Amino acid sequence: LEAVLSWQSSGSSGINAEYGVMNDILTDLQQNSQPKADELQLLRDLNSTCKEMHRRMMELLEQVEEEGLVCQLLDLIDKLNNTFIRYERYERNLTMSSPPDATGGPMPLNTREQQQLQQQQQPQQQQQQQ
Repeated sequence: LEAVLSWQSSGSSGINAEYGVMNDILTDLQQNSQPKADELQLLRDLNSTCKEMHRRMMELLEQVEEEGLVCQLLDLIDKLNNTFIRYERYERNLTMSSPPDATGGPMPLNTREQQQLQQQQQPQQQQQQQ
């Protein structure tokens, strides 16, 4: 119950701020043909923070019974899911369109991101071979 009350008073505004900043950065980077490494790192950090908030909201959702709060949580979770989709598309397009560059170009994906990208590409490659 304390978690619910605490979240009601401050959590939703913090989540809206984080997700809003992430969306703004994604929009700016999508318009910029050559993003800087520090911009990409900030975006990755925001993505990690938002993923953690998403996880906590999913846990909180299991404890909440008030319909208004459930609707609010579901709305924020939906917004975050859409932002994660935009982020994943941006990262995928970025890595496919330009190789890592020591002069400030895109940073390489971490190992987990590389594995996820490879898993997503395998079904596409199999379909193309058929």
